[in-house]
Amino acid sequence: MNEPDFIKAFICDSRQNYYEAVHKYEPDIADRIMFGNFAADGEGCEYELSIKWIVLSQYNAGVAPRLEIFHDAFKALTEHAELFKELASLHRKDFTPDDFSKLLLGLGYKDLSDKPLA
Repeated sequence: MNEPDFIKAFICDSRQNYYEAVHKYEPDIADRIMFGNFAADGEGCEYELSIKWIVLSQYNAGVAPRLEIFHDAFKALTEHAELFKELASLHRKDFTPDDFSKLLLGLGYKDLSDKPLA
């Protein structure tokens, strides 16, 4: 069995056709971008991580991005080192899902969202 080819790619929830239907179940998440090594044929991924923009309503503080990563994606910390270096430069800075999408596009990631960033 051949190993699938993987590409660096991402999907932004708010640019997915299903967003309105599922967003109501996660009102504390303003948006989410899943990124990582996705199968080039569209059949799954090697691993993925996410940045969620969490609504900080209890503090009346707007939204804040939060990185989430499961143990099966820890190797992304080295395989995507250039991205994490860029993220480190955003330390304590607000950035939007569109800002992050543009960063990913600039680093060669493919936007697999139903409505790619124009």
